[in-house]
Amino acid sequence: MPGDADKNLDLVNRFIGWGDPRNSLWFVGLEEGEKFDREYLEILKVRQQSFHSAYGTTGELYWQSADMMASEAKAKPENRRPIRKLGRAEARIRWELDREPVSNDRLDEYAADQLWRAHTFHCNLYTLGYQRRKEFPSEYAELFGLKCSSDQKLKVAQAERHRWLRELVGQCLPAAILCLGLQSEEQFASLLGLLTKDEKPEPRLLGWGRRISIYRSKTARAIVMTHLSWASRQTQRDVIAILRDEWAVSL
Repeated sequence: MPGDADKNLDLVNRFIGWGDPRNSLWFVGLEEGEKFDREYLEILKVRQQSFHSAYGTTGELYWQSADMMASEAKAKPENRRPIRKLGRAEARIRWELDREPVSNDRLDEYAADQLWRAHTFHCNLYTLGYQRRKEFPSEYAELFGLKCSSDQKLKVAQAERHRWLRELVGQCLPAAILCLGLQSEEQFASLLGLLTKDEKPEPRLLGWGRRISIYRSKTARAIVMTHLSWASRQTQRDVIAILRDEWAVSL
């Protein structure tokens, strides 16, 4: 039904991410790596009452608590799969900001039990998983009333989401933001409000010719970099050095 589709789209549009956004290290991706289905929506609806939330001038946002993430990973080991690919790299960066390097055999445990408990936050710019594909999964027509990413209804929802994200940055004042995807640098910069009249992005070359871009605004400091799923360990170490040594990020 059209009414249910609109409610479903509104729910996922307001679900911003997971972890703790307040004065923390943010990891910002483009979209979820898996498609959304009816089971996913039903889980969101059940959890909605226990989500953490923030009220902006334009609406209420939700994010998943660390306790929920950890309990699910323990109850269902298969839930570690999305954490393992990206979470291991995020866990290593988070750990090494304040501690000795974590051993590989402890990364999974740390990612599941500690990574999202405090001072770390992950969110995505776009509302839906698989959103940048030319054609949406067939389920999206029934669940959200959408057939493709150019649908006007999705564009309106997306504009709201990006406005809410900018508000959340201003409210929570992240210690730093890591934007994951150099090919989408302009989108990160404009949609997160990183561009200012006084400050231009600083391009910087790391070891082995790896490029990043550094942004500084009144509300946030950000690094746009290669997605952590395929960033080299050297790139990760160079980014950690900037966060810890140049910006004195302490979580």
